[in-house]
Amino acid sequence: MAESQTPGQPESQTGRPVVWLSGCPAFTQNYHNLFNSALPTTNPVFAVVGIVKNADDTLAADGLEVVVSNETKKLTAITLLGEQESGKYGVAFVDTENKTVAAERDSLKVTVKREGDIVGSQTYNLTSEDIVKTRAIISR
Repeated sequence: MAESQTPGQPESQTGRPVVWLSGCPAFTQNYHNLFNSALPTTNPVFAVVGIVKNADDTLAADGLEVVVSNETKKLTAITLLGEQESGKYGVAFVDTENKTVAAERDSLKVTVKREGDIVGSQTYNLTSEDIVKTRAIISR
């Protein structure tokens, strides 16, 4: 046991006492910053959800076709408005080979169609926050 070591305190491989810093506010903040600064920038699974409203702010009619495209990655998913909940849509992009389906700054386009005719569309660029949350909320 090293001279400055107290009984029961672990010893490092160098023979010096191990100093535990987990209770130290400065260490805890630096540890938090270190691991949160290297956030993921890509994902093999990514969801896009949203609400579609009419010009008068009422929910759009269920059954409209919603086409969500990641124009950067050339991926498209199609769903019907209101399948799960009135006025809402949701799609998921999944790659079973662990390749990325969404990355920061990818351009997503949400297009709403009625009987094949476009009734509205919106473009959105993914942010680092979207990537970390593995989803984007795009409402119109």
